[in-house]
Amino acid sequence: MSSTQHVPRLPYADFPLRPHRNGQWYKSVWNSRQKKTEQHYFGPWHDDAKGERALCDPVSGWLARRDAIRGGVDNVRVGPISASDISLGELMGKFLAHKRAQVLAGELARRTLGEYIEEVHRFVAFLKPATPAGGLRPEHFAAYVQELVE
Repeated sequence: MSSTQHVPRLPYADFPLRPHRNGQWYKSVWNSRQKKTEQHYFGPWHDDAKGERALCDPVSGWLARRDAIRGGVDNVRVGPISASDISLGELMGKFLAHKRAQVLAGELARRTLGEYIEEVHRFVAFLKPATPAGGLRPEHFAAYVQELVE
């Protein structure tokens, strides 16, 4: 960080992020599974002095990631979806379409389909529809089950 850059002030008193001396906006969040506080970063403040992008970016901002962070399943290394990646929402849509076809063919009970639909909707809402399906790890499923238990 050059000596001409000054750490920005918080845009307002209850702003959820803090400027880190490394030049990025961050938030410290308690990880109950690891019993420690972890810092999560949301981009540089040198070109986002009011923290608007760090807070509101639909992919990498605090508001987009906070549920995953608090659930212990945030993984920005997965990265944005490329044209060849399928999102969790798309994958689960295909799965449910397949199950609906099984109901029409008499291979699956409507009640079972209803249970699949309920569970898939909860799971997708927890992990977010835009999550790249190929980036899911066992920890994502464990965090979902933990959320159900709690």
